[in-house]
Amino acid sequence: MLDILSLRTEAEHGLADSILTATHQYALLQRASILDNRLAQWEDRVAPENKPITIAHMPPGSDPYIEVGHWPGPLHMYTDLRAAALLNISRVARCYLLDIILRLKDMQADTGNDDKERATAVQLIQDFTSSIPYHLVEDLHSFSMSVQRGNPIEPPGRAVGGLLLMYPLYIASQLSIVSVQFQDYFKRCLVWIGQNTGVGYASLLAKVRYTVTGHSLCYANGQSKAHFNIQDLTAGCIIVYGGLL
Repeated sequence: MLDILSLRTEAEHGLADSILTATHQYALLQRASILDNRLAQWEDRVAPENKPITIAHMPPGSDPYIEVGHWPGPLHMYTDLRAAALLNISRVARCYLLDIILRLKDMQADTGNDDKERATAVQLIQDFTSSIPYHLVEDLHSFSMSVQRGNPIEPPGRAVGGLLLMYPLYIASQLSIVSVQFQDYFKRCLVWIGQNTGVGYASLLAKVRYTVTGHSLCYANGQSKAHFNIQDLTAGCIIVYGGLL
């Protein structure tokens, strides 16, 4: 995370001001690619018992408004919240790196095809989204059966599940590599966490937009607050290792 923070500080300032030389762009691109590969290798080395298993598939609905926990696709279960949280931190960090890679490529005249990066980001976001119900429900097996009838999450799971999702959800909702549909869904998940788990700060993050210029955190009403950045993903690591689980 410290390596990503260092890259972020350098890349975001350069991207915002469009002052990067071709040599600097290439160097940042290489650093981002190396960090992404490092995280991908870590994910590959995760013990099989700590990787998710698919217990059901969420069916697509006709309503464009998708309830929290009902996003179509695989429904993933993990051995525990610790395993899910660590994988999600890696997934969102990689999406952040891929977002930087694509933005840097857009600044270059000859960058080649970016289909691989985009496909990787789509899979990472899908895996992240498939983990959301596991964090938010009390009993995933019961939820997987009731969701076929269109039932909402009831009862909510432990607050720590929402706490572990909070920062990854916020960061993913701000990335240009993530589709608008996913961004909106992640923000609604934050609102749900704030309303149903007692983690009120999640509702606050749902109303926040991140801006590089001025290094500010702005709410919907334009009020500026303290700077928020990728470093806050480390909060998830602290929660995981802090004994809250």
